[in-house]
Amino acid sequence: MPIQKTASSTVVFGKTAAEYPTFWFYVPQQASATATFVLQDQDGKPIYQSDVALPQTAGILSLTLPATVAPLSTGKRYHWFFKLYCRSISPPDSFVDGWIQRESLTSDLTQQLKTATPPHQVRLYAANGFWFEALTTAAELRRTNSGDTAWAELLKAIGLESVAAEAIATP
Repeated sequence: MPIQKTASSTVVFGKTAAEYPTFWFYVPQQASATATFVLQDQDGKPIYQSDVALPQTAGILSLTLPATVAPLSTGKRYHWFFKLYCRSISPPDSFVDGWIQRESLTSDLTQQLKTATPPHQVRLYAANGFWFEALTTAAELRRTNSGDTAWAELLKAIGLESVAAEAIATP
């Protein structure tokens, strides 16, 4: 997700149209590491928490919010955390966090997406702040066509070109 800077803080934020969005994380190669994903509402109330199986090698993994929890409500912000517990490094724990807000797609954007090619869909989602859909669409393109550049272009646009070549773990 892109980083948004204000005068008082730096926040990772992205919009989604999905009731059950897919979250994306880069995990460096770690010996003896475990991870946990946590989603809270904007008031800090837990919505979902799960241990996460990590890939054996460095790479990018996805986690889709399961349908067994309540869907994200339109117009509300949620705070997510991805916590990595490493016993072999100091400090032993690391985490990333950010915010997600579910919003409806405009009718104009919906119409544009219907006629757009998948690479153009990635650009449309990103240009409208729907980063979760942009990443998921770009990842699917990369999985089905290793020569597609949408994934690398999207990560470069938000300053993450250093991980663009990393493998995407199979769900």
